[in-house]
Amino acid sequence: MSLPTTDAGVRLNPALNAAEIDMYSVLLSKTRSVVDFGDPGSTLLAVRHRVKQLFSVQPNPQQLAVLRAIQQISEAEREDRVRFIQPDIGRTNARNKPVDKKRRDDWPLYYTQLWNELQGIIPDLVYINGVFPLATALEALAHIGPGTQLLLVGGLKHRRQEALQNFCDLTSSVGSLAVYRPRKNYDNELRQELLGAIRYNRRA
Repeated sequence: MSLPTTDAGVRLNPALNAAEIDMYSVLLSKTRSVVDFGDPGSTLLAVRHRVKQLFSVQPNPQQLAVLRAIQQISEAEREDRVRFIQPDIGRTNARNKPVDKKRRDDWPLYYTQLWNELQGIIPDLVYINGVFPLATALEALAHIGPGTQLLLVGGLKHRRQEALQNFCDLTSSVGSLAVYRPRKNYDNELRQELLGAIRYNRRA
């Protein structure tokens, strides 16, 4: 699937290699509802696969404006197939990394606000690629179940895999893209403890 690479300085290709895009595309083709903690490119890819419901976290107003200027995105938003969540975490860079340390207390909104707005909706798939990756995954676990696939770019890195294996099973991987399935039962106190230790860590 051909995607533009830039528009007004915003990358519109997913931050994945070709094999990872192929794997994600196969999963999207079998998925009805997606939560996207990714980049503009991953949002556009999901829309082009016509998932029934996409929830995309976009804290960068400039990137969101570029997305909404794309016809397929604007049509999907009008048809209520895509919904954007815009956490106010202060100024961010092109990778959605918050850079204003005076707003540090607001940073966890990146990975918590969406779940408050979903009001109990459980997605089929959660895609994570960017800032706060492990914190985003640990928070997601509180809102999903064994029927949800958790896709984490960089999910095979030792610290992330070591943490997630307490709560999930690794079902497949390609390149840096790892697919996890949450277990039905796990130690939620441990999950909360691990999350508390990294809640402001933008790279963990």
